[in-house]
Amino acid sequence: MRYYTQLIASATGVTDPAVLDELEEIMREDIFHSTLSWQTEAQLRAAASEALVICKAVSEIEQTAEDGALTRH
Repeated sequence: MRYYTQLIASATGVTDPAVLDELEEIMREDIFHSTLSWQTEAQLRAAASEALVICKAVSEIEQTAEDGALTRH
């Protein structure tokens, strides 16, 4: 396992490789808007937890949309 993958798994408890990849992507694109190499371990752990919250929220929104509960105004 790569360093960032191990750190994200440790910080979040996630074990699914696809979800770990998604969390890393969220950290790069949405939280830091940059590479991860210049972050401290504490910043990376906090960002991993934040990415998990974002991932769960997006998943819930997508599920709600699939269920037809979201409508456009």
